[in-house]
Amino acid sequence: MFRLLGGTLLALISFLPAWAGEPWTTRPLGLAGIGVALPSDPGSLVLNPAAIASAHTVQACVSLNPGSFGMSELRSKAVVALVPLTGASVGVGIRRFGFDLYNETSLIAGTAARVEESFDLGLSVELRNISIHKYGSHILPLVTIGMQCRISEDIVVGGRIANIHGASLGQNGERLPRVVVIGLSYLPVPGFRASAEGEKDTRWPVNVKCGVELQIVSLLWLRAGIASDPSAWAVGGTLRSSLAEFSYGGSFHPVLGWTHSVELGFGVPE
Repeated sequence: MFRLLGGTLLALISFLPAWAGEPWTTRPLGLAGIGVALPSDPGSLVLNPAAIASAHTVQACVSLNPGSFGMSELRSKAVVALVPLTGASVGVGIRRFGFDLYNETSLIAGTAARVEESFDLGLSVELRNISIHKYGSHILPLVTIGMQCRISEDIVVGGRIANIHGASLGQNGERLPRVVVIGLSYLPVPGFRASAEGEKDTRWPVNVKCGVELQIVSLLWLRAGIASDPSAWAVGGTLRSSLAEFSYGGSFHPVLGWTHSVELGFGVPE
């Protein structure tokens, strides 16, 4: 029974975007995974490390996903923090995913800097320990590079290449997929942002994602998004105060069902 359950879950895990750039935090989950061209927040460290170059204050968050698609075996929790320094910004994070038969523990660190007036570059390195019950464990180094370019005050273009060095898993040296993402965000009026991305995983067709964020009042943002492959739609929101914020993100797959995430974030006032 345990072998059957483990095999089923491992097959399902192979369809998750976990190998490169799965959202650790709540905001991108509520946007169907969008993140490469958005302003800095702790989740940017994973989705596009270049974005953390625009961080102006110390930021941190604690995120909890009780189980992707309603399965507690696919639960995760993460803590991420960003610190702006003179000339650059740095970020660190830790994440735990899975259950007794299969689990992943990840440590990530990254840095980003503004190399031109409107151009940022970033790099992150993740050490991911993958443990499979009765099969052992393996530590993978995963390297991601990212960029963001401000075309104008309203338009930002971003991109990410994840697993750029082609890490491999196991004694057979099975190569993990590279993922290339290019996206754009547009702020036509204050308080409304529209974003779109194209994501190409070497295993799957291009996944096109679109999303919007709307500021209802000064303390409340709502968001929604859709993705093409795998098909999904998402909703979310953030309620902010001067020092803390609470966020929710939910993504719905028409066959597998809902994935929910909640998050508590903190920031130091400028």
